[in-house]
Amino acid sequence: MNYGLDSHFGNVVYHSVDLLHTIPGIPTAALLAAEKELVRAAEVVIASSQGVKQHLDSLGAPDVVLWENVASVELFSGTKNDRLRRAIFAGNLTPTKVQAELLLDLAESGVKVALAGPINIDGTPLSGALSSVLNHPFVDYLGNLELAELAVEFSKSKVGLIPYHINEYTAGVFPMKVYEYLASGLSVVSTPLPSLKERQISGLHLADNKEAFIEKVLHELGIFTEEQAEVRTLDASDHSWTRRTEEAERLLTGLLGPHKPERGNI
Repeated sequence: MNYGLDSHFGNVVYHSVDLLHTIPGIPTAALLAAEKELVRAAEVVIASSQGVKQHLDSLGAPDVVLWENVASVELFSGTKNDRLRRAIFAGNLTPTKVQAELLLDLAESGVKVALAGPINIDGTPLSGALSSVLNHPFVDYLGNLELAELAVEFSKSKVGLIPYHINEYTAGVFPMKVYEYLASGLSVVSTPLPSLKERQISGLHLADNKEAFIEKVLHELGIFTEEQAEVRTLDASDHSWTRRTEEAERLLTGLLGPHKPERGNI
């Protein structure tokens, strides 16, 4: 909802990054009605994932531009440290998004796991499984870190984790951590999020079930080399905020100039 702000500007760009209407407790009908009006008012509509794009298509948005999430690759690729034989997850530690049981099983298998991010930021009570994860002897909770601190912890790790549930909300998620992990040289192991299943990303490994997830993490920890890490870092370099800023500048220049760009050609 934009409270009518679009009426005060000559051009409107709508950049949607989540399927907010799927979150429990959200007034779904009101949000979708407002979003449909925003789509109708916008000269350009942008989606952060294929799932969000499909949703915007269903609202009648023509030629939705796909801008998948990128990373501060210069920061993450430029931070170097001796690596530990550990996996790391960084993000909102909420049970509505993160499979705490999967992290617990991973720790139980003998994998050292570092966790970083807020707990209960969305008001969701701490689950028993997540509490068990945080208290596990193989788990190191690092707290809520600044980006530079996160880059340091990634540079000390070998595998980046994306242990998300597969549900209505995550159908629209393209995790920002994908390219942050890869820019740090990490191998990435994820549950099969729809936005990732449709992409061929070097260094990203999808696991369909708990056993496959744990097996893949153990495998990637065992074969990790700095030479492979450098390749992953190089491959991630095109997915930077620097490049995205350039794309945004071209978009705005087109909108503010004498000739507006055609939708979908930005």
